[in-house]
Amino acid sequence: MASVETTQDEYENTLALELGNTLIKDVAPEEASDFEAIINEYNKAKVESPDDEHPLAFGGGDLVNIMSPYVFEAAKVIVGFLLLQAASSAKDIATQAFRTGTELITERLTNWMKGLADGKQPLPINADQEADLLARIRERLAELKTNPQTAEAIMKSVDDAIKPSA
Repeated sequence: MASVETTQDEYENTLALELGNTLIKDVAPEEASDFEAIINEYNKAKVESPDDEHPLAFGGGDLVNIMSPYVFEAAKVIVGFLLLQAASSAKDIATQAFRTGTELITERLTNWMKGLADGKQPLPINADQEADLLARIRERLAELKTNPQTAEAIMKSVDDAIKPSA
């Protein structure tokens, strides 16, 4: 559970790191053991890049040859989307429910990620939300100039994660 001192970006990055760590096992299992270290280097490269450049879009050296940063970015889209859905739902809950709602969403997201790792359970979203989420991920991967083969592998993994086959 994130502390009050944790910023929204840190909170989202932590959740994205957890989700990405699960997704990378499907997309590029050879990177799974180094996923967190790769993402730490990736985030460092993002901070050190000029404002108008992104380390993946402009040939960030070794980072371009691996899938972990792309998986992490896709996971960030998923987490951001779910938190946006949580914020929307929170409007319908009593005044104190924002904290309770955020805790509930965090618990549900954590349980979903555990279920994903333990044999996959579907993400509890409807078809319109699913289509919106997939479009957002595709858009983000396109912004990062992800090669088509990598993008499709990530999209397949995400699609399998949000609605696994029986």
